Amino acid sequence: MVSAAGSVLSYEELRRAVAEAGAAVRVRTTLRPAGGLEDKIFPPTYQGGQHHLERRRVEGLEVEAVVLDSVQAQANRLEQALRLAYEQGGIQLPPIVSDLSEKFPQIGRITTLDAPHRIANAIFRDSEQGKTPFPETDIGRRFAAARATYAIPLLELCPTAPIFGAWNSTGPLGGLGARFPRAPVSEIVGFDATVGRRTRSRIDPLPISSQVEIYETQERRSWSADPGRARREGNQLVRYGRKDRGKPAAANLGNVTPDFARADRGNEPLPGGITISEAVQTAVLSLPALRRLRFPLEPGQPPDPEVEEAARVLLAALGLLAVARDHQLGYDLRPRCLLIPVGPPRYEVVAVGDGSSSSFQLDADQARGILAAALRRAREVGLPWRGGRACYTPPIASSIWSGGASGSGSEGPTSPEGGMLAIDVECLTGRCVAARLDDRDQPEWPPHPARLFAALVAVAKEAGDDPRERAALEWLERQAPPAIAASEATQAAISRLLPPTWRPGEPGRRRRTRPSPAPASDHRYQGAR
Repeated sequence: MVSAAGSVLSYEELRRAVAEAGAAVRVRTTLRPAGGLEDKIFPPTYQGGQHHLERRRVEGLEVEAVVLDSVQAQANRLEQALRLAYEQGGIQLPPIVSDLSEKFPQIGRITTLDAPHRIANAIFRDSEQGKTPFPETDIGRRFAAARATYAIPLLELCPTAPIFGAWNSTGPLGGLGARFPRAPVSEIVGFDATVGRRTRSRIDPLPISSQVEIYETQERRSWSADPGRARREGNQLVRYGRKDRGKPAAANLGNVTPDFARADRGNEPLPGGITISEAVQTAVLSLPALRRLRFPLEPGQPPDPEVEEAARVLLAALGLLAVARDHQLGYDLRPRCLLIPVGPPRYEVVAVGDGSSSSFQLDADQARGILAAALRRAREVGLPWRGGRACYTPPIASSIWSGGASGSGSEGPTSPEGGMLAIDVECLTGRCVAARLDDRDQPEWPPHPARLFAALVAVAKEAGDDPRERAALEWLERQAPPAIAASEATQAAISRLLPPTWRPGEPGRRRRTRPSPAPASDHRYQGAR
């Protein structure tokens, strides 16, 4: 597959591997903490303050491992490596851009190399070109036509989508929309992980007593120790904050006694970093995943073998450049998690037939050369490749984001003139258990907006009754009745046991049915102000 072990990969060798001989391109890089093996590094922290620890098998033995960078995080880094190469003029890509720089300069432009779901992201779905919604534009229609059996539109519009994955789950077909699985999978794992402990402390230069009570002000934008400025609920003064409510700590004031950081529930000490024997980044590019993609120039036409081969090699070259460029940028994953390579990455092509492998060398400049050769070949066989950017603006998203950016004052969230707050509600089980108020045997469809509002109130209360969330709900409560856009639904019924009946002469339990409408697709509550 590779002419000589350890030689630099050529375009022709990559073509042979993609065409038939290769099962995968595998890249392994050994890493160590920049401060040495004795230095503590910090993995990502998940809900509850926990690291991702698990047992893995290494050379036949189970060892304690820690995930330092997940598959999803690595996919984001690989795409950002491609974006940087594109912005520096090193490669040609056809990004789609959602431009918010005029109204939200702090956000700027979001491209298909930034959005998590690439061209299938809701940011682009809800954007417009002029006054034309994205799904109705030429690019939107071509994207909707893309399938694994007709992948030409994705190659033309968003070539990173068939590499890093995309799912058109919000299109006309909903969950049945076209799905493109991720071809390269990369992950960084640390081995022989020993977990440390997290500490916390602070000496505040202001002599603030922890016995002082602070209150939410009448404007709900700040706090005050003056009861005269405090907001009241009935005769009660509303104490400030969510955690450490009413204490200076709720406003990040006062000393913090040196201690181990502890979980909110159970008071257990939280993990704080780890030491490892080594870390390994493993990236695998699946070549069968690329071979499953078909590239007829028009839907329904038989594909040309030369066109298909050129398209697949182009995607493989783009994936390899992402890996090589990411390695060139380094492994500063997050604060206190800087890793240093121990030697160059080991690139291998793994054979289909017997799993044997042949190694080769590759750096970012060499990978860029292979991509240029692949792009030339793609143009020779007539593959489409857009030049330049396609720009859109997201008016609906802008309205929602402006509410989040404005904070929560006494008037609650705000939106620009003519803006709209839209709430998408998806039935995760495919049905909604709801009966009409005037006829308990008939389904209520669409469900009354009060059901959604009650759910929001319950979640806010369970989360600690944050004053800002309360202000947002009170603002929502004052709005006019919403406009509702809902799909058609079919009626079904589910059975369940009710609690015991305590009336004399009645059975202890009885089985009843509740109407259960099943929507044909996602539905949306939309409330305009």
